[in-house]
Amino acid sequence: MSNLDKNEELKKAFDELLNSTTSLKRKKKNNTERKKEMFLKVINLCESVITREVLLAADFKIHLDTYNEDFYIIMDSLLLLYLGKEGFELVSFYLYDRINPDGTINYLMDQDNNEVVLETSEDLFNLLCKVNPTLFD
Repeated sequence: MSNLDKNEELKKAFDELLNSTTSLKRKKKNNTERKKEMFLKVINLCESVITREVLLAADFKIHLDTYNEDFYIIMDSLLLLYLGKEGFELVSFYLYDRINPDGTINYLMDQDNNEVVLETSEDLFNLLCKVNPTLFD
């Protein structure tokens, strides 16, 4: 079923529910929402690549770290360029140091000595926005 068909079904459901003729308009994403979506996609893909590399090494003794090194250098450089040193360090923690080999999760400490747990890439995005509110404007 296409998006157009889904929209038409949704419109009919609203018409019946409200007993009135309705119209649906899709809200356009603002620049921050587009950047958030792209950031989450990049971080999730990086996490997937790292996980796949670790699993290949553990399960099949296939080590791709030297093969992928140029990719990591490129990604690290672009993240450092875009996010700055502090943002880059948070992303590096999220990707490389957040989860221990035994599956336990490390946390960060904020300025008030409260634990900051990053469970998802969205948590990371929100923390980056808190640290630098204009980062994704």
